[in-house]
Amino acid sequence: MKQISDSERQALKERTTKIFDRFTEYQAVLLDKHPELLERLNVFVDSSNKCQHVSHKLKHLIWIAVDSVCTHLYDRGVRIHALFAWRDGATEAEVLEAIAIATRLNLATYENGIGIILEETAAEGDAAPEPLEQNHGEEFARGLASLGDELWVQQSLRHSRHAFPAKVALCTPPVSVLDEKSAALIALSVEACPAVLNQAGIRRQARRAVQLGATREELVEVLELAAGIGMHGLSVGVPIIQKASEEFAITGGKQ
Repeated sequence: MKQISDSERQALKERTTKIFDRFTEYQAVLLDKHPELLERLNVFVDSSNKCQHVSHKLKHLIWIAVDSVCTHLYDRGVRIHALFAWRDGATEAEVLEAIAIATRLNLATYENGIGIILEETAAEGDAAPEPLEQNHGEEFARGLASLGDELWVQQSLRHSRHAFPAKVALCTPPVSVLDEKSAALIALSVEACPAVLNQAGIRRQARRAVQLGATREELVEVLELAAGIGMHGLSVGVPIIQKASEEFAITGGKQ
C-alpha cells in the first residue's frame, strides 16, 4: 500500500471529516493502514453530498429507512442519520414514519414467494380469493388498496387468510406527516437498497413516485443513496479486523 507523508495524512483526515461531518474509528484505521481506500471511500460518499434533486432532510430519512430494514439493521447508521435529519429540520414523527415505511419489506416474502409455493404444490394460485371470514379493519382495507390488484396479492389473500391481512395493515402505514411523494421515494429506497433488491417492489414504488410527480432525476438519486449502505462493510468490518489484529499480536492466535 502506498505510504503518505504526515502533511498528506492531515489533509486526508480533514477531507474525510468535511465529507462525513465526523471522523470515526474505522476512518482512523483506514487512514493509518489503507489511505488509498479511505480516499476512494471519500469520493463515494461525497457523491451523495452533491445531490441536487433530493433534499438533505429527505436524504437522511432515506438512509434511516434503509439502515432499518430487517436485512440490514445498522443501528449506528439509524442514530447518526436521525441526528442529521433533525439538524436539517425533520421532526421525530417524520423519522418514525420513515422507519415504519421500512417495515414494508415484510411483504416481499409474499410478493416473491407465494407464487412459487403455489406452483410447487400445484395449487390454483390464480383463482379468485374467497370472502374474508372477518373484517380486518380500515388499516387493512387502505393498505390493500395501495398494493393494487396484483396476482400475488390475490393469491396471498386466498391462502394466507389471517397472517397476510395483519402484515398488510402493519407494512403499509398511512402517510400522516410526510408528503406522499417523499414517502414513495423512501419506499423506493427500501426496495432498491443492496440489502433487499426487490425488483417488483422497485418497479411498483418507482411507478407510484412518478404518479406523484417525481422526476427521473429524483428516482436516480434515490437509487444512488440507497446503494450507499454497501460501505457499511467497512464501517463495521474494519474495527473488528483491527481488534482481531491487536489480539493476534498479543496471543499469536491462541484462544
